Amino acid sequence: MSEGFAKMLRCSLAALVAVFALLLGAPSALAAPAQRITIGGDSFACALRSDNTLACWGQSVNTGSPPPAEQFSQISGGSRYLCGVTTTGVVRCWIWSAPDYGQASPPPGTFIQVSAGQQHACGVKTDLTLACWGKSWWGLTTPPAGTFLQVSSGNDYSCAIKTDGSVVCWGLNVAGQLGNVLEPPSGQFSEISAGPSHACGIRGDGSLSCWGTNLFGMTTPPTGAFSQVSAGDSYSCAVRIGGGVSCWGFERGGRTIPPPGAFIEVAAGRDQTCGRKRDGNSVCWGAEGSLTSTIPTGVFSAIATGYYEGCGLKPGGELSCWGGNFLDEPDEPPHVPRPSGPFVQITSGAVHSCARRANGTVACWGDNFAGESNVPAGVFTSISAGGLTNCGLRDDGSITCWGDNFSGQALPPGDLFHLRVSTGAGHACAITAVGRLTCWGSNSNGQLNAPGGQFLEVSAGEGFSCAIRYDHTLACWGINNTEQAIPPPGTFSRVSAGHFAACGVRTDGALQCWGNDPSIPPPPPGSFTDVSLSDNYACALDTDQREWCWGSAARQPLELVKLEALPVPVSPGTSWLLAGLLGLGGLLVTRGVRRAKTAAD
Repeated sequence: MSEGFAKMLRCSLAALVAVFALLLGAPSALAAPAQRITIGGDSFACALRSDNTLACWGQSVNTGSPPPAEQFSQISGGSRYLCGVTTTGVVRCWIWSAPDYGQASPPPGTFIQVSAGQQHACGVKTDLTLACWGKSWWGLTTPPAGTFLQVSSGNDYSCAIKTDGSVVCWGLNVAGQLGNVLEPPSGQFSEISAGPSHACGIRGDGSLSCWGTNLFGMTTPPTGAFSQVSAGDSYSCAVRIGGGVSCWGFERGGRTIPPPGAFIEVAAGRDQTCGRKRDGNSVCWGAEGSLTSTIPTGVFSAIATGYYEGCGLKPGGELSCWGGNFLDEPDEPPHVPRPSGPFVQITSGAVHSCARRANGTVACWGDNFAGESNVPAGVFTSISAGGLTNCGLRDDGSITCWGDNFSGQALPPGDLFHLRVSTGAGHACAITAVGRLTCWGSNSNGQLNAPGGQFLEVSAGEGFSCAIRYDHTLACWGINNTEQAIPPPGTFSRVSAGHFAACGVRTDGALQCWGNDPSIPPPPPGSFTDVSLSDNYACALDTDQREWCWGSAARQPLELVKLEALPVPVSPGTSWLLAGLLGLGGLLVTRGVRRAKTAAD
């Protein structure tokens, strides 16, 4: 059925991408973050919480057995049944109230993505081959051979993106004389979504193409650049690069009239549509029913660390900062005062921080020695601060950088469409719309010699970078004087490159760090969703949205706030997005508990 398919929040664990050969030229829209909200017809909807557990609502959920209490990286709803990829790569499916054709009995093995159709399902395995199960009529469970990066199952057909970006479909031509849903257009795609009788995909330039039944204009999508698309019953909806939602096709009950706001993902069903907003909340619209009246609340979290000041975003988007009070140092360069929120993203550099509002505008504060706090005009979809430089992504996929340009790190490539950017110390890297890495700035240690292949996430550190491939394995390059560019084997959902070391979140939730940095001890045990590493400390968010920090620092706090080394959780409802933390001297293993500094300190 309809779904969104993606790269990378930032907290997503599954490799949901589509890929093109960069040498072929035309850029492509990299797939959106892994599907975390889905609709099964109009009988249920499900979304993943920030701890990767399921929240489901609707008629089927109220009458059937609850979903398993496991952690998932991606989900997909079929006709009264649901499938999901666990954070360990295993596919789980369960039926609430539907004829059992075996669609809830996936094959063994590990997967990076799954798609639930009406009564059959398909998935992309970690070796990039396809596997299908359930209703076997019309060859539904006999997918084509080859390697693939995404699959989407409709009523009685499926479509998949090959590793060369082309699309192939198989099964029954459910469009009949109104079109052929099994004949996708030529060209390269980064994402596809198969509905009951039509399918849509995102091309390399972010534009949409649809095929199959066009009775109500379903295959006549709007123009513009999009990051995610979902085909429903006689209509479709898609998320624009800037976060707005556009719907087209047969209007009924308001299902094609999305509410205002910035979205990450949308799921089109039958009479109702649901979406996941950038603030982490889910919302549904359309005909009044069980999906629009019983939506669960929830917030999705992430973290990022810088060198000095520490900041958190409270649930309302307001800033709470602590650590280095460099704003009041009289002998330091001019500073920009800290702004008021609310904000939806924060990031910290060496002696400055930046935050992005829901409308895409950015504010920076702190040190302004190299103009790093002088934000260019316009709006951004994401921002990244490193050293004395910032880079941000625009709605059109271009990158704008400002601040220090000593090594050319503020001069990004201007001829490609991008979906990810990370700013390090003296260099920066981005993931292009075709899933390739591109880096610019200093190449003193091979920082610009990025490996080939397709990637989900990249993190630029000091003299080196690390990135997560589509199969969730790691690649690092650049300086290797402390073995920081030799990543461990296994699969990861998050990675963060620091000064002499790097850390990552494995797909089972465990933390792992590498590089011989004596100031970074082994990370704490537990299950985590995100990690961020600075020059001599690291912070991570666990599945309960509590922040842990550890490491050694030579500097002392400059203001009357510090973190306690006490295993005490944050107050309920306090889900912060960490954006940096001043080193506190000595070894830290802390959770986010703050107190006023006393004279004894």
